Amino acid sequence: MKMVMRGWKIAIYGKKYFDKWSVQKGQAMNQNLRERNETEMEGWHRWKPYDAFLNLTEQQLVLARFF
Repeated sequence: MKMVMRGWKIAIYGKKYFDKWSVQKGQAMNQNLRERNETEMEGWHRWKPYDAFLNLTEQQLVLARFF
């Protein structure tokens, strides 16, 4: 249980700072989509940052075992 709790703390701590980044990333991707006029991809790019976040937390959970 200690490991699980520690992993959740890392995930929550990481998400706090990841949200700021994902907003900027989302805005940049929105601008790119507008420039390229690819409206069919609207809605898809929103989930891309969260996939990255899931991978990030997975790595952090693995790293948490050594701390």
